Amino acid sequence: QYRLRSSLGFEISLSALGGFLIGLAQFKSEGVNFRGNYLPPYTILSSSIDYASVPQMALLVGIAVGLIASSPGVKIFGEEKLVYAREASSGHNRFAYYVGKVLSTIPRMVVANLHFTAAFMLLATPRIAWSHALLANGLYFWCVYGLAACVSMLARREDGPLLAVMASLVVGVLNGMSPNLTVVEGWRLGWLWRALPGTWLAEGYFGENVGAVWGALYDVADASQGTGYALGRFSVDCAVLAGIGCVYRVVAFALMRAVSQRGKG
Repeated sequence: QYRLRSSLGFEISLSALGGFLIGLAQFKSEGVNFRGNYLPPYTILSSSIDYASVPQMALLVGIAVGLIASSPGVKIFGEEKLVYAREASSGHNRFAYYVGKVLSTIPRMVVANLHFTAAFMLLATPRIAWSHALLANGLYFWCVYGLAACVSMLARREDGPLLAVMASLVVGVLNGMSPNLTVVEGWRLGWLWRALPGTWLAEGYFGENVGAVWGALYDVADASQGTGYALGRFSVDCAVLAGIGCVYRVVAFALMRAVSQRGKG
């Protein structure tokens, strides 16, 4: 990381700027980003519902984190392919080298996520707890870095950052906001949306901004049914995000070995 300290500085600055801009986009709502049907017997007094604002906020967060983390992720892992080949040819343990490289990126992700979440929470003031937002955003950084690692093993060094940005944009947009998960399930493609980290980030945000706050006033079960997001399982959402990030890294390691073997052949 010391060799790439200028890149680290740019990433931290971009993280703070990204959090500021996303928070600024949500500033006008003043933290009130959900409106549903009142609980009986006051349902008839309900005004127009708003189930889309929280998924939209998660969409913006996902896109911002993708733009922030995808290019640095490619740079870190993509430039290591030659070093990996040299270490492997010297008889060093390939898996230990890769695990060490993955662990060395964790402080980088933590610092970038801290700057992003601080600026975002300060301006957007969502109902989700600070610690939960920091955890969810951090795990999404973890997923984007893993996805960028996969891209860096397949793409040329010149094309890697652009392809990683596009890949992170895809997984960020397909988060169940539009089309929502109820519609997607009707297409029998729910498994595809559930395989992407953006959906789990959005569900975590929805559960913590809606179910944990507005349940005493609004019919949040109806909101859950209408959007397809489950409520009250933030720990599951975080666990799945962590698992997806691990899967991406396992795939990246397999691709690194395959590329190395092909180079020998």
